[in-house]
Amino acid sequence: FCARCHGKHCYKTGEPSSCFVNIEQQECEGGLEGLSTEWLDDWHRCKVVTDSVNASGWDCFTPGPTVCPNPTDYPWSYHHNDGLVPKTQWGEQTCDRGCYIPILTDRETCEASSNYETGIYYYWDTYGGDGNGVCKVHNVANETECTVISGLYVPYSLTFNSGRFGTEDECNEGICMGNLGHGGWSREQCESNENFSCTRSCQHCMTWNWPFNSQGGGGCFSENMTTCANEGATQVPCVVSSTPESDCVASNDLQVEWRSCSSYDSNAECHDENGLDPYAQLLGCSWNWGQCETQEACEAVGECDDWENQRHTCQDPDWEHGDSCWASYLVETTNEDTQQVTSTYEYANCNECRDHDGVCVEPRPDAGCGDMKWHRLGCKVFGLYDEASCKSANATNKWYTRAKTKDECLAMKGCKEPGRHLSELPPDECALCGGELDPLYKWHGGAWVKPKVQNLTWVEGTHMAPINEWKPAIADYLLEKELALPIIKRFANRKQTQALLMFNIFSEALQTLACACGSGNRTGCFDSTEGSISGVSKAFCGLETPINAACGTVMVKKSCLTEEERRSRRLSETDNTGDSMDITWIHYSAGTYGKCFEPYGSSDDRVLQNPLAVKNAHGIVIGQLVGDGKGFLSTGDFDSIELCLDRRSDIREWDTFDVLDVGKRSDDGVTIVPQYNTEWVVNDGLKMCFIATSDGVYFPISRADASWVDLNNLDSPGACDNTKGISLYNATSNVLVCICRCGYAGDTCSAGCPNNCSGHGECLENGHCSCSATRTGVDCGEFNCPSGLQGKRCSGQGLCKEDATCDCEDNFMGVDCSTTKVLPQEVATPPSFDDFQTSQVPDEPPSQISSAPSPSMTPSRVGFDKSKIMYFWGILDRKVQGVQAKYKKLVSSEGSHTARNEGAN
Repeated sequence: FCARCHGKHCYKTGEPSSCFVNIEQQECEGGLEGLSTEWLDDWHRCKVVTDSVNASGWDCFTPGPTVCPNPTDYPWSYHHNDGLVPKTQWGEQTCDRGCYIPILTDRETCEASSNYETGIYYYWDTYGGDGNGVCKVHNVANETECTVISGLYVPYSLTFNSGRFGTEDECNEGICMGNLGHGGWSREQCESNENFSCTRSCQHCMTWNWPFNSQGGGGCFSENMTTCANEGATQVPCVVSSTPESDCVASNDLQVEWRSCSSYDSNAECHDENGLDPYAQLLGCSWNWGQCETQEACEAVGECDDWENQRHTCQDPDWEHGDSCWASYLVETTNEDTQQVTSTYEYANCNECRDHDGVCVEPRPDAGCGDMKWHRLGCKVFGLYDEASCKSANATNKWYTRAKTKDECLAMKGCKEPGRHLSELPPDECALCGGELDPLYKWHGGAWVKPKVQNLTWVEGTHMAPINEWKPAIADYLLEKELALPIIKRFANRKQTQALLMFNIFSEALQTLACACGSGNRTGCFDSTEGSISGVSKAFCGLETPINAACGTVMVKKSCLTEEERRSRRLSETDNTGDSMDITWIHYSAGTYGKCFEPYGSSDDRVLQNPLAVKNAHGIVIGQLVGDGKGFLSTGDFDSIELCLDRRSDIREWDTFDVLDVGKRSDDGVTIVPQYNTEWVVNDGLKMCFIATSDGVYFPISRADASWVDLNNLDSPGACDNTKGISLYNATSNVLVCICRCGYAGDTCSAGCPNNCSGHGECLENGHCSCSATRTGVDCGEFNCPSGLQGKRCSGQGLCKEDATCDCEDNFMGVDCSTTKVLPQEVATPPSFDDFQTSQVPDEPPSQISSAPSPSMTPSRVGFDKSKIMYFWGILDRKVQGVQAKYKKLVSSEGSHTARNEGAN
């Protein structure tokens, strides 16, 4: 098959040629004489089944070239390319049902045979007869009537779809990107063509009506009544049917002329607002965005990135966050028992947002701007909606509107001081500070470009490959034999640290599983997006050699201090940490971002995760994670770190996101921002290595192919119920679509119930589940066993079975397992799992970690008390054995309880 490849990772593109018969589903499934057919639900069409992958054109058009058009010839599709036809034509051609008269071999004889008294009309099909034309008859209902007039009857319409990139030769030609249009253009045709196109769209007069849209937006017209009558028209002017521009212009008949929508230069003329231009009405002209026709028009069109001069107002009645459609704010809560104050950030999204041109800006006070009020020239003033009210409120206020042209965009100047961002300093002060005046904004204009080829790869199908793989491994006994005692001690110490760090990650996973699968009846167990420390490294300046970083190595570049800098540090009595630094490595799982979406709700589909976590400021999904993240915290300055991110094979990769990139998690701990990385150290489809220049959390991502400004500006307020689905940008079709969570459906995901009520309940009209007697939970995903001690099902001392009854442990009994059957012997009470959870975090942080993580990167804390580690490791081992015993009992019972949480992967 043919594929688009990024390194070793390839996506299938194109489809084989196919033959269809135009009949209804019931007739298709019933079968046709002489044809093997199957109904395609996705296409809503009846496909003719053939022995080969690619269907043959004339094998599809069984009536033959006597009556049918050429199945692989689409002349109307390439009129605008000066007669240039692609090497491989793409499209669909149909051989229509009806009665054909092949013995009438020319238009004049055919049309003269019509009998108006009997109601039998003959007409000439220009494209029939293998492109030579064929005579066809109206109002003949069956084969018997057709035979009487010496005709050939075709009982049903056949359609041949040419497919795309169905052969290796066509695939190797690649895709021609540009203005040549739809078709399998050869590499030579594409690269040698001078048919320039614009990277942006222009507004002009155009038509979508057939056949004008296939003829460059124009048609051949006549104002002669005789000519119009011959065309079957009752009024003038009329359209001369199936006449291209070249035939119309070359005609000797002076009573026909070519008219086009492109001749109208304004919206008023195009829409014919006065109703005086019949040609505009017949053509169906409309003022729309389309391909720019000239280089001058292309370079003139564009957009200024001064979006901050656009005001947003939320129409929601309970909106309390000013002139914005998204807000984050700090909420403080006090624990009544401990009086401890906890601060958390809350987020708000507007359902109905409107944009307005113009914003009022006041000088920036020393205290800074309030939430959502920052503007590079000051602070936004909410509630002032025009220039007059803005300036009357305060004489120092200024009113800014968005630039409409390139000159307006670049006219706004700011002061670029050395080592600082652009500021609003006036020109005289800017010069005193050694700065220069630069444009505050950038103009994103159209580019006039030639067609270019995007390479494709022909991928072989199924093939044999070795099951096993030979890899080198470390033999501990040989290592002990060969290495000296000091090195052995160092190795043992590193092994101890490695085991500790592995325990740290394992304990995090165990806590999550215990939360979700235990008897505590808790929710949200899989919502955490925090990481776990996986290693601590020390890096030295001036040494460009790899250092150990958890389970791999990295290259760290760090400049050494100068003698003057060292002297300054000694005089200031600060620690001389400039020549080395500690780096703490933290692992972040992509699985915690995974959710279940329709139509991938089956158990087989859930094997692949859907971490659609790359969103813009409006919550629109513009990309996804393709692997786990890595974070690092350093205790000193560094020049660069060569960081490698691995892709995961258990992640579903959505076709609309076809650009590989690196995403960095923002300080809010949620938002993942694309970095638009273009320089890779390695990017082979499995591993993505790049240069990082600052601390942070980095994920391998794939995103839509567009600029960050364009992607961040996408918004679709109210188009999707955010509690039941997500808004996703489909870059292929350039539209926003609503992707529903499992159990929901509809254009806005408003219909349905959570997880389809797990198949054990009825979905009510209010969106809630009415569960069967043995099930409970918002999605009927939990067995409804009786609760006992501490409100836990089966008192936490038994197994909750599918029939909603408790299978108690050996020493307990009762419907809720709350009654002790056999008193335990007097032995020391083993620590509970809650004790284990609270005790695993030591009072002091590890000495190996010299700086605490920032709030956006809070990993699990690690202790280094060996005795405590071994003690809790023994508890963990016993707990694991208990879980295994319960699991064996669970899978041996009738119908196992499947972990229903979306993050269980």
